Amino acid sequence: MVLQQLNKGESANKLAKRIFYGNNGEIKYVSKQEHLQATICKTLIHNLIVCWNYMYLSKKLVQITPENRKEFFEHIKNTSPVRWEHFNFYGIFDFSPEALKDALEFNTEDLFDFEME
Repeated sequence: MVLQQLNKGESANKLAKRIFYGNNGEIKYVSKQEHLQATICKTLIHNLIVCWNYMYLSKKLVQITPENRKEFFEHIKNTSPVRWEHFNFYGIFDFSPEALKDALEFNTEDLFDFEME
C-alpha cells in the first residue's frame, strides 16, 4: 500500500516535469509574480489532466454493463488518474469544428444520475 502511494506521488512529479519542459523543468523568472503565474499555470494544467482522466473513467463506468463493472473496477483500482501518455504537449492544437466533430462528449446528466447496483 505504501509503495502504491509512493508510485502515485512519483507519477504526479513526473507529470509536473512533463508539463513544464522548458528550462530543463525549472521555473526561472525575474519577479516573484512571474514565478507564481508559471507555477499556477502548471498546477492548472496538471489538474485539468487529472480531471479529464476522471471524467473519461466515469463515462466508461456509465457505459459498461453492470456485469462488467466488477472487472472494470479490478482493472482500475491500482491505477492512478495521473496519466498523460494520451495528451499532446507539443505541436499544433486544432479546435476547429471539423477537428472536434469526433471529440468525446460528456453527458453530465448521465454521470450525476448514475447509481451503482
